Amino acid sequence: MELIYEIYANGSFNHGQATLKEITRYFERVYHIDLGNIYRVRQAMLYRKSGTTAFLDRLKKKLDDLGD
Repeated sequence: MELIYEIYANGSFNHGQATLKEITRYFERVYHIDLGNIYRVRQAMLYRKSGTTAFLDRLKKKLDDLGD
């Protein structure tokens, strides 16, 4: 969900015209998963002790480490 929110916030789908719901449905279709209530997931992300973007932070670190 972090990645989906980032894609939405960055306007990376359909030149920024795709809604959060459309992007989520796309990921659900492509990966054959049910992501549930996307807005409830966002609330849970906001209340994490590890920060709202724990997955993206780990991903960035891994990418940075590839350059070493």
